[in-house]
Amino acid sequence: MKYKRIFLATLSTLLMMSLSSCSLIQSFLDNMTKTTTATETTEYEDLGNYYKDLDPITSNCNYKLINNSIYVDAVPSTGYINLLVIPVEFSDYTFSYAGYETDSQLYDDLNRVYNGTEEETGYFKSVSEFYKESSYGKLNLSFEIAPKYEVGLTAKQFKSLTNSSIDSDTDRSTYILEEAVESYRSLYGDSKLKEFDNDNDGLIDGVMLIYSCPNSGNNTNFAREVGDTEQSLYWAYCYWDSNNCAELLYYAENGISGHKNKNQLKESPLPASYFWASYDFMYEYQTCQIGGNVDSHTFDHEFGHMLGLDDYYSYDDEYYRDDTYSRVGFADMMEGNIYDHNAYSKATLGWNTPYIVTGDCTITIKSSALYDECIILADSYDSNAFDEYLMLELFTPEGLNYYDSHYAYSSAYPICYTEAGVKIYHVDSRLCYSSSGGKGTYSYTTPNVNLKYAYKVAATNSVDRDAIQGNYDLINIINADKSLGNKSNTSRNPFKDNSSFYGTNSHLFHNGDTFTMSDYKSLFPNSTKLNNGNELNYKIEILSLSNESATIRFTQI
Repeated sequence: MKYKRIFLATLSTLLMMSLSSCSLIQSFLDNMTKTTTATETTEYEDLGNYYKDLDPITSNCNYKLINNSIYVDAVPSTGYINLLVIPVEFSDYTFSYAGYETDSQLYDDLNRVYNGTEEETGYFKSVSEFYKESSYGKLNLSFEIAPKYEVGLTAKQFKSLTNSSIDSDTDRSTYILEEAVESYRSLYGDSKLKEFDNDNDGLIDGVMLIYSCPNSGNNTNFAREVGDTEQSLYWAYCYWDSNNCAELLYYAENGISGHKNKNQLKESPLPASYFWASYDFMYEYQTCQIGGNVDSHTFDHEFGHMLGLDDYYSYDDEYYRDDTYSRVGFADMMEGNIYDHNAYSKATLGWNTPYIVTGDCTITIKSSALYDECIILADSYDSNAFDEYLMLELFTPEGLNYYDSHYAYSSAYPICYTEAGVKIYHVDSRLCYSSSGGKGTYSYTTPNVNLKYAYKVAATNSVDRDAIQGNYDLINIINADKSLGNKSNTSRNPFKDNSSFYGTNSHLFHNGDTFTMSDYKSLFPNSTKLNNGNELNYKIEILSLSNESATIRFTQI
């Protein structure tokens, strides 16, 4: 979702919310009996006191496995992936009412925003082009635009729809998901739907539901009319069909009588992860309009959740822009829904190949906007992104960073970084598990997912959403001017040099800048130690910097 509506939940956050309220899913978690494990394979290129990790996300720990352990799913993050887009039309706010002259015009705009070239979008990259470039060609998405599904209800009637299985807004959108997919199945059959089960596990990997009424955040009259002033339904969010996930991951796995087995589900796959958003998110940039330029920013952000990524802003205060702080400078697809994904996100999705520091060394990296390079500095590292470490990348205002470094998205958004600089992140994505399901007590564990238990990434960027309480953020950018604090400073705005909530060029590390834990101890919860209690006794020096590369020296102290 977009940063300014923080009450809607992301994938991992929705997990905590739904698992605390849904007794059906809790019963699944409390009775997990699966024992499947994966074999770890690690590849690396040894370069002396550092090496290049050729397998940054290992087969025994990734977002799909983590989510499956708590009976939800994620879109595969590499390969050629087919996904389904279904327009959803209400009887009063139709697509014709929205301004589309024909259904073909709607389908053309959806195809351009999801599959189009840059020339066809006329502005930002389409979703498929964005993720192809962000992943360095490792993720290739193709979106099928389905015929529209007619709900047969007004937007207001749908907002108040209730029955024995519908008592929340996410239940309502899930209901539409199931009905729309069954309508598609009746038109094209199971053989067509199998094309969207890319990993052949019995679940359709991703469905995008694009509805025909406005989003409540941009139309207050509409929000009052339909009873959605809190923007809890007519907004943009990702969710999943928990019943269908459990159908495969619990009933089919355990051969429960009265339910389909795995082979049956593979032949007739069910919808699982989905994205729910208004058509009008296609036209947020000022030059975008029906039949003209289209914009994918919001769709790119939400698709990050479908891959398993969390929001990097805080949910702790509803007045986020004024009273709390930005963890990664706002200029990030999973915080401000602008710019590219950061190197950490890419590492967890298996897109980059980090250099790993093991002693005194000097490393030259190219721009992460164009090359799959970054650096990891840790007290110990076992070739897995789900750990604690410092991560460095060279930011440049090109590639997917170009538009948002030159043009203010949606008029009011900030232009943040406009020049080359090194970003240093403190990442704490250590994994934790519970042997008693979603409500159990979580403990830190090594990144080796055994589907017998429930797993989560322990830290988030919101205090009250952490699986293990400890004042630890998932990811923080370490600003060169020391203006970004940790969670204990949530009442103060950290970007004090510009009295704003977003990062600027002064927050990047430039030629001649240095970093040690002792110099930046005010930015770490445990002062000169990592969150895990260990020392990280290194000095980092930026020896040279340009748009082409950054040379960085690491010295043990």
